[in-house]
Amino acid sequence: MIKYQVSPKEFFTRLESAIESSSFDDVEEMRDYVSLDFAEDLTGIYRELDDWWKKELIIHLVQDQLSEEFSEILLDAINAPSAESKAYSICFREKDRTLFNKYLVNHMVSEDLVKKDLSKYVGAKEWWQLWK
Repeated sequence: MIKYQVSPKEFFTRLESAIESSSFDDVEEMRDYVSLDFAEDLTGIYRELDDWWKKELIIHLVQDQLSEEFSEILLDAINAPSAESKAYSICFREKDRTLFNKYLVNHMVSEDLVKKDLSKYVGAKEWWQLWK
């Protein structure tokens, strides 16, 4: 869901700065500018990152996106260290952003509540492995 438009150059210059400084606040300000047109480049940037903190900045940036163009990032978010990123992944998998509210306790994401739902996605066998 894009609320505002910005040129790709401006968006990615600002994102590069936010990632270099590990600025959650800068990424938060950019969420309304995420466009499907940026999905491929964002996924490429995400793939290149090897630091989970920086990957989680990208996950946070695209948390509102439910389109398949962001699937690589949001499916991988289930492996992130934070419960918040895991919750975003669950919302993406269920195609329902309102699920996020069920994980909030006192305005914070509850790791225990997220863990309860994780078993549905983590460690589950694919259908062809069920008889093994």
